[in-house]
Amino acid sequence: MEKLRIMADEDRKVIRIANDFTWIESNVNLPRPRTELGFSVQRWETYKALFKKASIQEGISRTQDIPNAIFFIASASGLVTGGSEKGYAYLPSPPAKVYGSLDKFPNDSKSNLPSFRNLDGNWYLYSSWDD
Repeated sequence: MEKLRIMADEDRKVIRIANDFTWIESNVNLPRPRTELGFSVQRWETYKALFKKASIQEGISRTQDIPNAIFFIASASGLVTGGSEKGYAYLPSPPAKVYGSLDKFPNDSKSNLPSFRNLDGNWYLYSSWDD
């Protein structure tokens, strides 16, 4: 996971990296030519191999809501509206609230905002949902 984090930091203008697409800050349109991935095709293949090794099924994302955070999406279900996702997050500074468990969505969780449980240092488990 640390290698993925370092690579994502180096490629911070690529805000979503999945197995079958990327979004860059200046262009989230799909499809885009492979020359507009945000990095080389070879580097994308490295990401995909590391995703597989770490069981990161849905890739990496960044959000404007939590600047500098990197989300490693282990699983996702549902649609853009009415879905949920879980995974790991790297946060350079602690979130406002940390939970002891994410086995179920915390009662005070809000749609589209992740809930966090600390793993070690700046690494967290996260879960989020939207309605």
